[in-house]
Amino acid sequence: MSGSDIAWNEQLEELREAGARVYEGHEAKQMVQNGAPLPDAVVVSSAVVAGNEEVDVAQALGVPV
Repeated sequence: MSGSDIAWNEQLEELREAGARVYEGHEAKQMVQNGAPLPDAVVVSSAVVAGNEEVDVAQALGVPV
C-alpha cells in the first residue's frame, strides 16, 4: 500500500510505521518511483481537486481512479 497527503500528518506516520510507502505532497513521480509496480487503483478523497498530478498520471497510465 502507498499513499500521500498534501502535508505530513499523524495518519501518514501510522501508515509508514505499518509498512506503507507514504509521501508528503502530490507529485506525479510518486506514482512511478523506484521501479515500484503501478497500483491496482487510486482512491481519491473529495478534498483532491482537478489537476492533481498523481490522479492525472494514474489516468494516463490506465490505473482505475
